[in-house]
Amino acid sequence: MKLFTYANGYLLLLCMAFLFTSCGDDAEEGQNQGTIPDQGFTINSDEYNTPNAYLVFESVLQYDSETMMDVSKTRNLFSFLFLNGSALSDNGKILYSTSTTQSSYHHFRDFGGENVVDDIESILITTGSFVQSPSTTTRINITDIPAELMDNNVSYGDPIFAGISFPLANEDVASFKINSIDIDYGAMKGTIDCEYSISPSFEGAITGRYIGEFSILVE
Repeated sequence: MKLFTYANGYLLLLCMAFLFTSCGDDAEEGQNQGTIPDQGFTINSDEYNTPNAYLVFESVLQYDSETMMDVSKTRNLFSFLFLNGSALSDNGKILYSTSTTQSSYHHFRDFGGENVVDDIESILITTGSFVQSPSTTTRINITDIPAELMDNNVSYGDPIFAGISFPLANEDVASFKINSIDIDYGAMKGTIDCEYSISPSFEGAITGRYIGEFSILVE
């Protein structure tokens, strides 16, 4: 009788251990399914990490009648660039490091007011939702960026014809929301918490997020 009781107790413990292990596995799988990385984007079920971010402004020369000279101004627009490589500005264009394999570029314009402002600090970037322009483009499978220059032993090139490109189509519904942002113009860097989506897109719905630091580039 005592042996039978011990056997029953042992079987009960095994069943409970199996039950708890199964429940734990299900919960872990549920957390991994359909999640968006804090620094990256997904296209359908494929995930692409973008650990580096840049806030991009565009400079322009404008004639000043008072000084009778061309002075540097800033276009009233901006962009956010997320990628798994690095980027820099050179002769009015943004170059990617040749090791870059994926990027998500988001362009914003048409804020009203003047087309050209005095400096980058004159462009108000706050929390809230922004409408993206047709220049918004997502790139994946980048393998063929031609090297144009070297900077700190890293080669950079123009990605315009590199990889598979998904530009923003007329029928796409695109959103970009800034949850929080802090910009240090003196140090040319900042931090941001943002999320974005583009659907239906050519390949499938694009959904992304970036939470972290960014550097400022001026084309």
